[in-house]
Amino acid sequence: MDIRSSACMTNTQTNRLYWLLFCYSFIVDKFKTKLKEASLLNWKLNEIYSFLNKYNWILDSTSHGFPKIIKNENLSLKLIWIIGVCLSIGCCCFFIIDTIINFSKFEVTTLVRHQTQIPLKFPAISICHNEMFLSAQGHEFRNQVLKSFDIVNIFNDSTLSSIQKSDSQASLNVDFFDYISRLKSYDQNFTNGIRKSFGFNLESYMISCFFESVDCDIDNFIWYYERFFGNCYKFNIGKFKNGTQKQTSVGQYSGIRMEFLSKTNDQVNDLSVAKGIHLALFDQNSTVNPFRGIDLSTKHLTNIIVRKRVTKKIPYPYSECEEDHSKYLSSEVYQATKEHGESYSQNLCFELCYQSFLFSKCNCSDPSKPRFKSTPVCISNLEIYCLSQSYTEFYAKLNIRKKCENDCPLECERTEYDFGVSLTDYPTNLRAKSIVDLLNSKNVSKNYSLDFVKENSLKFNIIYDSLEYVEIQELKKTEIVDLVSSIGGLLGLFIGLSLLSFAEIFEILILVLHQIFKREKSQKVIQVQPKNENSTLN
Repeated sequence: MDIRSSACMTNTQTNRLYWLLFCYSFIVDKFKTKLKEASLLNWKLNEIYSFLNKYNWILDSTSHGFPKIIKNENLSLKLIWIIGVCLSIGCCCFFIIDTIINFSKFEVTTLVRHQTQIPLKFPAISICHNEMFLSAQGHEFRNQVLKSFDIVNIFNDSTLSSIQKSDSQASLNVDFFDYISRLKSYDQNFTNGIRKSFGFNLESYMISCFFESVDCDIDNFIWYYERFFGNCYKFNIGKFKNGTQKQTSVGQYSGIRMEFLSKTNDQVNDLSVAKGIHLALFDQNSTVNPFRGIDLSTKHLTNIIVRKRVTKKIPYPYSECEEDHSKYLSSEVYQATKEHGESYSQNLCFELCYQSFLFSKCNCSDPSKPRFKSTPVCISNLEIYCLSQSYTEFYAKLNIRKKCENDCPLECERTEYDFGVSLTDYPTNLRAKSIVDLLNSKNVSKNYSLDFVKENSLKFNIIYDSLEYVEIQELKKTEIVDLVSSIGGLLGLFIGLSLLSFAEIFEILILVLHQIFKREKSQKVIQVQPKNENSTLN
C-alpha cells in the first residue's frame, strides 16, 4: 500500500511539473512575440519619424504657428508659440461650436416686400345680416321655439337661467335664446328653401351695387347658409364667365360700392337681437371665415381700405408648417377640411377637430361650426347641455394644438386680406330722397318713407389704396454654404488653415502608407531550396 501510494504521489507531482513547464514556455513565447511586435512597431515609428523629418512637412505647412514651434531653438520663444497656438485653437473651436449651435437652431429672417401687380385681383366677399330671422316666417319660427321650451318671459325664464347662472341673467338669457334659435334652425328636416325663407334676402335688402362704374350682376351672388348668420351671399368668387374682378386704378370709385337696408318696412323686430350687415373678405381659393370680418352699422358710409397679404413660411425644421401632407391623408378630420375648400386651412381644421371631439362625447355636432361628415346636429335639451360642457372642455381646458396635431398640420402659404375702416354719416337728405324714389319704384306696395331710409340704410366702399400687395417671406438665417464659409473663415483667421491645408494632411498620410508598404515589401525573405549534392554528383 505504501509503495502504491508513493507511486501515485510521484505521478501527480510529475504531471504538475509538466503543466508548469508548459505554461512557462507558453508565456515566454507570447512575451517574445509581443517584444518582437513592439520592436517592429518601434522600428516602423522610427522609420516614419525619420521619413517625416526628411521631408520637413511641419515646416512646409501653410498653417500658422506650428512651423514656428519646430524651427525655434530658443526655448522661451518656442513656449510662447505653443501657448499662442493653443489659445488660437481653443478660440477657433469655441467659435466653430457656437456657429454650429446657431445653425442647428434653424432660425429664420423675415423678408417683407411690397409687390406691384396691375391689375390686382379683388378679394371674394361674403355678405350676411347680423340677424338670422328677419322675415315673418323667421319670426314665426322663433315663436315656435319659445313654445317648445315653455318660455313666457325670456328675461327671467328658469329654463334659460338653468344653463348658466350670471349676475346679468336677463342679458345672458337673451343670448341663450338667440343661440338656441339658431341651433333649432339646423333641423335636418328643413330644406334650403325653408331656411332661405327665414331671413336675409339679397333682392329685398340690397339697394345698389357697382364695381367701378358697372352694375353688379345679381347672378354673380351665390347664396349659402352660414352656420351662425343664416342666409349669406358670396360675391366675386371667380367661378363665372367674367372671372374674378380686378382693380386697375386707385380712387374712390375704383372698387366695389354697395348700398343696403338693414331692415325692410314690413319686418317684425320684437325678437331681433342685432341689426346691420356683416362683411367678410377672403381669397377665392380658401374657405370663407365670416368671423374674420366687419360689422357695418346703419346711418354710416363705411370706407374699407384693403391690403392683400401673402405669407410664405419655410417648412420644418425652420417652422411648424408642412408642405407634404401625405401622412395626414388617413385622418378623417383632415379629409373633411379639404372637402370644405379648394385650399387647406389649419384654422378650419381645428374647428372640425372640435366637431370630432364633440361627436365622441355627445354623438352630435355643433351647428355653429362647419359640418363634420354627416353627424346629426345637437338639438335636444340634453344634447345642448352636453355641447355646452364639451365646448368648455375643448376650448378652455385642452391644448388644441396638441389635441389636433395628428390631424391638422400648419400650411406653409396663406393669402389673407387686412383692412382699415373709416366712417362718415350717411345718407344725406339728397341721397335719402334718391333711395326712397328707387325703392318705391321697385316695391310700390311698401311705400318707404324718408325717415325710414335715413334710419335703416348703410353704404360701404371696398377699395385698394395702392396696386400692390405685401409678401411676407421667411428666409433661412444660415444656409449650409454660410455654415461652411463661417467655419472656413474661423480656421483661416485663428490657425491659418484653408481647404488646401487639409490636402497636406492627406498627402502626408499617403506618403506614410507608401513608406510602410515599401519597407514591408523589402523585408520579405525569399527562401531558396538548396541543391541536393548527391544528385549533382550522380
